[in-house]
Amino acid sequence: PLMKMPKINRDNFGGIEIAGIANNHILDYGRGGLVNTIDSLKSNGVTPLGYVIDNHEFHTLTKLIEGKRVSFSAFAEEEFNFDHKHRSGAAIFNPLKDYLKLSNIIKTHDVSIIYLHSGAEYTNYPFKTQMEWANYLCDLGFDAIVCSHSHMPGITRRYNNSVACYSLGNSFFEGSLSGCNSSFALKIQVLFCGDDKHIDFEIVPFNADMENRRLKKLLEREKEEFLFKYGAMIECFDDES
Repeated sequence: PLMKMPKINRDNFGGIEIAGIANNHILDYGRGGLVNTIDSLKSNGVTPLGYVIDNHEFHTLTKLIEGKRVSFSAFAEEEFNFDHKHRSGAAIFNPLKDYLKLSNIIKTHDVSIIYLHSGAEYTNYPFKTQMEWANYLCDLGFDAIVCSHSHMPGITRRYNNSVACYSLGNSFFEGSLSGCNSSFALKIQVLFCGDDKHIDFEIVPFNADMENRRLKKLLEREKEEFLFKYGAMIECFDDES
């Protein structure tokens, strides 16, 4: 199905400053739809990442946070989301071709977080290639790898000194194939002690209120139930691995 961005205004974002728009539906309405999405976000104070316009790629933003250079990057698997004739669409993830580009991001930042639109739809678990990509990015030096696409909350795990989340699930997604209404945000905390760096994370579950287009934190009982099921899902994955 074709996916269309609803009319938005600054009140919809609640302090969000950056949006990764690399996804498989970014060209559903052609180059004009991509440009409209970019302009809508920028006019509401949100910086979009993860796209290419006329062969100019915008995949990484640097922010100075508490004296540290932090990079935010966004890429997507290639599907029907890139127009090779007009060189516009999503910033496509190619782990071999982009080695130098990705390495340079790591070398020039203190903290590097990458969003990857990847995963099999309607499953809580990553596919083998997705795990290999996440491990590759962790080994390269990215501190956190955050994926989405499956429409279901996926597992989050540590790999060496990094964190890999294989699916955030949905925030807002209309239609009968919405996966589930409950998902989570991933809160990432980076702690420095001299030359050492530690990445910590927290799962923050929420429900999507589609009628009012709001994300609502779960009640304490609902949160406990969500985290219990989430923990059981990770245990199942670890056992199978």
